[in-house]
Amino acid sequence: DTSGDGKMGLVERFGTDGATGIVLRGDYLYYATPTSVDRFTMTPGELVPGAPAEVVVGGFPDQRGHRDKDLAFDDQGNLFVTVGLPSNACAEPDRQPGAKGLDPCPQLETAGGVWKFKADAVGQTYTTAARYATGLRQGVALAWHAGHLYLAMNSRDSLDTLYPDLFTPEENQNRPLEPLLEIKEGSVFGWPYCFLDGKTNQMILAPEYGGDGKTVGRCAQFERPIAGFPAHSAPVDLQFFDHPALPAKYRGGAFVVMHGSWNRAPAPMDGYNVLYQPFANGKPSGKYEIFADGFAGKVIMSPNEAAARANGIAIGPKGELYITESVKGKTWRVTYRG
Repeated sequence: DTSGDGKMGLVERFGTDGATGIVLRGDYLYYATPTSVDRFTMTPGELVPGAPAEVVVGGFPDQRGHRDKDLAFDDQGNLFVTVGLPSNACAEPDRQPGAKGLDPCPQLETAGGVWKFKADAVGQTYTTAARYATGLRQGVALAWHAGHLYLAMNSRDSLDTLYPDLFTPEENQNRPLEPLLEIKEGSVFGWPYCFLDGKTNQMILAPEYGGDGKTVGRCAQFERPIAGFPAHSAPVDLQFFDHPALPAKYRGGAFVVMHGSWNRAPAPMDGYNVLYQPFANGKPSGKYEIFADGFAGKVIMSPNEAAARANGIAIGPKGELYITESVKGKTWRVTYRG
């Protein structure tokens, strides 16, 4: 924006690979492709890097489902990367009515978790790295905050169409909550065997593994989510906020960007918004609120009808929020005037 009118005055492009997670850290712009984490060296005042990207970590599995990744950095020079589980719930065949889950799920050996790397080393490989946490489906909303690693996860689909004798369409619309997790080294969260149930607020056994919509069973042994968000909202970004530019109620908590549902038929789609989750002492404190809404533009029955789908959030140097969306590539700047 060369004139201050809120419109792009200069556009320059670089890179050849599509990116999901993207972070500016020091002199580098890190970004995740489906099979690697790369970085560009950035020069202050220049939009375009002067050299090709370096591969920080390569060799991630080129899987068909849930390929997108997110990344986060701690305060000790470590890089964390999510690897999604390449299925709905590890059933064979995948997404077929009545199919049973593989037990144990072999996909958890190479996916469905968070992996840890060195932030400042290049040429690392996924196959030689340490898995940090497991039991996750798809996590593309990862953030490090105040000494803790957090992740908002995309939960399961299609309870009613895959298991119509156990779940109604209304139950599918509301029961598989999108969990918010605190990720610790060695954490095991129970996916694909369990899901966070909006009816009981408990982790219950998935139907692929003998669940009937009530049974907890083995799910009692896994770590619990620290919060839950509406089913099928599809969290795609997580950003903690500590700047005084917004009222005090928005400090210390997390903005959660929801891409919106596709799996709520015959009801309208929902979740095309940005939520705010208050925090206190490292834990959620109270219920989330809808911070920004209306992206879809109208009541919609399919994601293809949405005018916009929120897709990312960032904080500017004066505490302003930038929210991006994925239909037209639009960006909003959000400020508080008091």
